[in-house]
This record gives sequence, structure tokens and C-alpha cells, in this order.
Amino acid sequence: KNILNNLSIVSKKMKVNENNLFLMNQTHSNKVVVVDKNNQDIKRIQADALITNIKNIAISVLTADCVPILIYEKTNHVVACIHAGWKGAVNGIIENTFNQIIDMNKDNSFYVTIGPCIGLKSYEVDKEFYNKFIRESKMNEKFFFPIKDNKFFFDLRKYVNFKITKFDVKYVENIDLDTYTEKENFFSFRRSSKLGEKVRLNVLNYSQRAGTPTALDLYNASILTVGAIDHLLEGNKNFVSSIKNGKLHFVDVEKAVKMKNPSRMDIVKKFVNKSL
Repeated sequence: KNILNNLSIVSKKMKVNENNLFLMNQTHSNKVVVVDKNNQDIKRIQADALITNIKNIAISVLTADCVPILIYEKTNHVVACIHAGWKGAVNGIIENTFNQIIDMNKDNSFYVTIGPCIGLKSYEVDKEFYNKFIRESKMNEKFFFPIKDNKFFFDLRKYVNFKITKFDVKYVENIDLDTYTEKENFFSFRRSSKLGEKVRLNVLNYSQRAGTPTALDLYNASILTVGAIDHLLEGNKNFVSSIKNGKLHFVDVEKAVKMKNPSRMDIVKKFVNKSL
């Protein structure tokens, strides 16, 4: 709901019809797609970067800790957007996008904006993560800052900026805001994941007191995790009751426990509500 509202706001700000706002099915790949007359009827494209020079449309990128990158190539009036998480960045999504624009036109004048993403002090990673980058290049050590017990802080923004410096960019603007800490302004996958893990463990610990958790307990706990994340971010405490026909169905906890013969999961939901 919030995402759809935000997309509507973006369309109005960009002065384009919502049907002319192009989205991506983002999968942390290094796939770049050029939007042209051959595919402009596809409104959600399987890619992690879009490029176009078509007038009266808008291309967009959605992020929740990953880095959104916007490119304007002034000479040929080309625009691009990139979804650069660590996986896409290390596998070349940034280089692929710039190289595609360069292949389209000989002369280029690049202007780049790097949007809000997870900040250095919010991005704790382990040794295995660190090793992935060192295998790419020993120079990547400069983007990691040791903490303790084989843990590091990773500077995703600095790493992305380094990738962009490989190209002749006229100007780079960084909107240096931390999506993890600024919860009133941004979605954050990591923040939601940490909250969800806490809720899930509370549910499972409660189930354990009544006996060994069954597969159904584990499944329901996972569903509650998703509901807790989504609804706490929206400011209320209703939780997911079930998934039917691919859609989420919600139950009000207070009403649920007043039902005759409440189920064990009704009680678990009440427990989770109180534990928050």
C-alpha cells in the first residue's frame, strides 16, 4: 500500500501517467535493459538497471538499503537507473549500465546521483562476505573496517562510488542518508529483518513451552514475522492470519482471542502482540 502510494506521488512529481512509470523486477542481477519502442509496453521489466531516451516516460528503481543510482547522459539525452545491492555491484551492474550507454553513443557527458542507502555503521558483515570482495580484488579491503570476532563494517556507498570513478563522469552527487537508521523516512530490509527475527524467536520460544514446535508452528511463525514487519512499519499491530489465493489475510488480535475456543495460534498472536 505504501509503495503504491509512493509510486503515485512519483508519477505526479515527474508529470507522467502512472502507466508510463516503468518498474523493474529486481533480482540483484547484473542485467541491464534498454527501454525502447520494442518493449515500451512492458511496464515491469526483469532487470536491475534501465536505460532509455524515450520522452514522456519515467523509469524507476526501488530500494530498501541497496543503492539507487540515477544517471543523466546530457549529450544524447539518455537517462538510466540502477539497483545496486552488494551482489549486483560486485557482479558488474554499474559497469554494465555505463558501458551500454557508451555503446549506444560515442560522445557522452555523465551526471550521476547516488541516493540513500544503508550506512557504514549500520552494515555489519561477516568474514565470508568480506572474502567475496577480496576475491574480486585485494584493493577492496579499503571498504571494510574490522570490528571484532571476524566481523566488519562495510561501506557500500564508498564501494559504489569507486565503481563509478572508472568512468568519465562530470559530476557525482551523493545523498548521504542511512536507510537503516532513518526509519521515519526510508524502508530498510535489514531493519525489518532484525525486527522479524526477534518476533519469530519469541513465537518459537512460546511454542517450545507447549512442546516441540511442529512444521506448522514454524510455518505460522514465518507468516507472523512477515505480518509483524509490514504492520509495525505502518504503525499498527494486526498480524497475518493466513495466506489464501496468494493474498495476505489479516486478523485483529484482540478480536481473535475473544472468539470461542481460541486456537493455539490465536494465543501465540496475543503473546507476540504483547512482546512488542
